[in-house]
Amino acid sequence: MRITRVETLPATIGNRTYVYVKITTDEGIYGIGEAACSDKEKALFGAIEELHQYLLGSNPFEIEKLWSLMYRHSFWRFGPVLCGALSGVEHALWDIKGKALGVPVYELLGGMYRHKLRCYTWIRGDDPKQCAEEALKLREAGFRALKFSPFEGCGQGFDLAHGKRVEARVRAVREAVGDDFGIAVDGHGRLNPVNAMEMAKRI
Repeated sequence: MRITRVETLPATIGNRTYVYVKITTDEGIYGIGEAACSDKEKALFGAIEELHQYLLGSNPFEIEKLWSLMYRHSFWRFGPVLCGALSGVEHALWDIKGKALGVPVYELLGGMYRHKLRCYTWIRGDDPKQCAEEALKLREAGFRALKFSPFEGCGQGFDLAHGKRVEARVRAVREAVGDDFGIAVDGHGRLNPVNAMEMAKRI
């Protein structure tokens, strides 16, 4: 089996573009993987295209070998763009291998560990009451966890008043869903260490 084609497939949902890699083989089996590097999608397209030279004509089963070639033959290694591209390619290669062998990919990675997973989804809102209402809707829909970003943008502009508003949003959500409901607070890298310690105490 040999790789004959590598495609980059963008999909825009809302204001975000998701990037997928489709790798096709000479036996008609193809794999799809997601390459992620938010707000750097154009760079990601270029990085994936640069990887074609290592993939076309290669054996898709040799995942570790191909990954090493793609990573180590680059003078500028690491970084979110290259690693995002590699991630999408590797996912697609595992997809091909699983399909060719007729087994789920998890069987190739050591076997099943869990029989079910706890799922969460997002809420959005600036007003604490709105956040609480959105959270309650999720609980009523059957979810037992959620994730949201109660921050308005941090860094040098982060102050005590902002911290109190964040605290109010998190408290409103907690009071709405109860203590047996998971809440993940996403800072998206906005907090410096001092801000993070302050908010950890508050929420």
